[in-house]
Amino acid sequence: MTDKLSHAIADVCHLYVHARRDRPYTGQPHTDFGERGKTLVTGLTMRDISDCIAMGLLESSSNPALHDTVHHGTWEYNDIYAIDLADIDPGAAIQNALCNVEKMMGIYPNLPDIVSTIPIIDLDEDEPER
Repeated sequence: MTDKLSHAIADVCHLYVHARRDRPYTGQPHTDFGERGKTLVTGLTMRDISDCIAMGLLESSSNPALHDTVHHGTWEYNDIYAIDLADIDPGAAIQNALCNVEKMMGIYPNLPDIVSTIPIIDLDEDEPER
């Protein structure tokens, strides 16, 4: 049972997909394997992309001080050498880097069709009185 579940999760997460450029975008729409992944990167320099990768690594760090440097805009390239690479999720680093690419392109979050289908829940509705 565990092997079947592990394989199903890996299949959904596209862990066994060969990284051929001509593979289909059949993943979940909000991921780089789905519709979101079809977005062409425009208006960025190679340095911008490098910055996004560095920020993605820092945001994936389990060290809150490193993580916070990105959100405060105080990070430096030298900060990436303080990351324990064995302690980060490489998939999360990629996702964070891609979100930073979208932010630099001014299109974050890049989910126009997906966001419009998410129901908005009023958390105050039907709240019991105290």
